[in-house]
Amino acid sequence: MCDTALAMPPPEILGAPTWIDIPALSVARARDFYAALFGWEYLPSAVAVPAEVMLVIKFPGQNAGLGGAISKVDEKQMSKSNKESTPVVYYHVKCVDEIIEKVQKMGHEVAQEKEPAGPMGWSAIVRDTEGNLVGVYAAKKTDKA
Repeated sequence: MCDTALAMPPPEILGAPTWIDIPALSVARARDFYAALFGWEYLPSAVAVPAEVMLVIKFPGQNAGLGGAISKVDEKQMSKSNKESTPVVYYHVKCVDEIIEKVQKMGHEVAQEKEPAGPMGWSAIVRDTEGNLVGVYAAKKTDKA
């Protein structure tokens, strides 16, 4: 069941990429790599997560709709044989629960059940037909929404 406190994104961004989560054993090492490679800059987390655990990416030319982070994972999560160690792109949706239900009816796997995405909303991860991880995100309403 959908949370009635969800913010309704404008229709033009439903299904659009909203967040990219890059797993890393060392957030600092990954930070330096992407900064050198793409010139990325970083912002403090809006949810007060320490920089050694997560760094929010400020993408070049970033608009309000796309965000991302480098997030610390452990050795087991990062093993080369573990598909969860790949970056996950999250897409805006109206309701995470509806997406989970749709994926299950289609016979596909829910890799990560619905969970809070900090204080900002809800997220889940499903698998597509090829086994790729696909993140979905629905924002909570704020005082501004």
